[in-house]
Amino acid sequence: MKTLPAHGSSRSADDGRNGRRPDHRAAGGGHAAASGARAFKHAGRMCAATAHILVPDSAYLRFMAAFGTAVSDID
Repeated sequence: MKTLPAHGSSRSADDGRNGRRPDHRAAGGGHAAASGARAFKHAGRMCAATAHILVPDSAYLRFMAAFGTAVSDID
């Protein structure tokens, strides 16, 4: 059985000591733009049709240009 140092510096003890948390990156899903792109891809045109309401115009145009959706089809 492995014993831990008194101050809790063992890398295997991922229980919150020293400000560490269990790996939260695995559950999060990565960069917001990447997960947004997945949502757009799977949700289809209904989501794309409302995007200009939720996102400022320049960001919306950049997003649509990056993923190949014609902006003129949405209006």
